[in-house]
Amino acid sequence: MKKATLLTLAATVAIAAGIPSLALWHHTDQTNQNLAAIEALRQEEARAEAARQQQLEQEREAAQQEAARLEQELEQQRQATERQRQQADLVNQTAEAWRQFNQALDTATSAYSNNAQTPAQILGTLAADLGTIPLTQIDSELATLINDFRSTALEAHQIKTHYTTRMQELDAGVVNASQTGCDVGRMAGEANPLRNCIVGGLLGGFVSAVGASEEFNQLQADYEARSQGLLQTFGDLYGRKEAMGDRLQTTYGISPS
Repeated sequence: MKKATLLTLAATVAIAAGIPSLALWHHTDQTNQNLAAIEALRQEEARAEAARQQQLEQEREAAQQEAARLEQELEQQRQATERQRQQADLVNQTAEAWRQFNQALDTATSAYSNNAQTPAQILGTLAADLGTIPLTQIDSELATLINDFRSTALEAHQIKTHYTTRMQELDAGVVNASQTGCDVGRMAGEANPLRNCIVGGLLGGFVSAVGASEEFNQLQADYEARSQGLLQTFGDLYGRKEAMGDRLQTTYGISPS
């Protein structure tokens, strides 16, 4: 065989051998492109999922914040309603305490006007009546006034009772002139007859029909000395009561009478 023919044959064999390699290269490149496209799609889906989850989280946070805001508004409304209820209760109970307070004073004044009780009895009944008024859920200043009135009336009752009893033990003929003090006040038409009766009851003193012993005179002096402070206190209390009526009307709309 000629040399040229051999070379041509060798070249043909070589070319034929390279054709599968070229086809394989083209196949591998296409596969890589497909894989890259798949990876890009996967990453895009991952980003989309991440964005979706972020959106959901933001929506959850917004919903939680809205729920918290609504709950806060509801709590504020509940608190406002409770404050209104408590204020209404305060006004109602204060008005009732004020009514009972005036009623107790009116009862004492009626007993005075009808001459139905002695000053000591009037004071004792007044203290007892004032002691039945609930003071825990009413206007604090009114509660203080009622309590001060009660304690002062009770103290005056105890002083009056003690000295009356002691003096009568010393002299069976003793006459309690304090009731005369009430009578004088009633005739004079005092604006506050109860206070005048209390004043008369405390300052009227005692008179012995058969003469006074030294001990008797000392007891009367002690009694009058202790009475002076109570008289000042009662005067202050009635002044505070008048001011309280104006305050309750201004603050709560409660009638002063």
